Amino acid sequence: MFLLRFQDKWINSSFIEKQDKFSRGKKTLQALETWNRIIERAQSQSSEIHIAPQNKRAPLWFRVNTDGSKLIISEAKDNGPSSILKMPRTITFKEFERIYPYYHVRLKGTSVSQEVTSKSVNSVYIYGLIADALTNLA
Repeated sequence: MFLLRFQDKWINSSFIEKQDKFSRGKKTLQALETWNRIIERAQSQSSEIHIAPQNKRAPLWFRVNTDGSKLIISEAKDNGPSSILKMPRTITFKEFERIYPYYHVRLKGTSVSQEVTSKSVNSVYIYGLIADALTNLA
């Protein structure tokens, strides 16, 4: 533990660590809530959603299914243009949780693609899943 000076006040470093843990816990809870929404929707019906590009490109569509614990991504059959996948991809909550915080940073215009790509090859699908889940909250 050490003291930090912030805006002419001394702050105990353990206070900052607690705040950081709280913030991470809140983000994990938000990721879990979003994940559960996506899983529930995929369990009730096989659906197709599109990626959420930040540029003016036409979004590619993909199909999402679940086995109840992970998401299964495959080529779209009903909408186009479809993502081209040689084989279905799976997304676990652990992978989803790693990418989730970057979604909101990306929306603010910050380029995070290099960092995110090193964390997951499924980031574009995860962004599409998050955008769809947040859009269809009601």
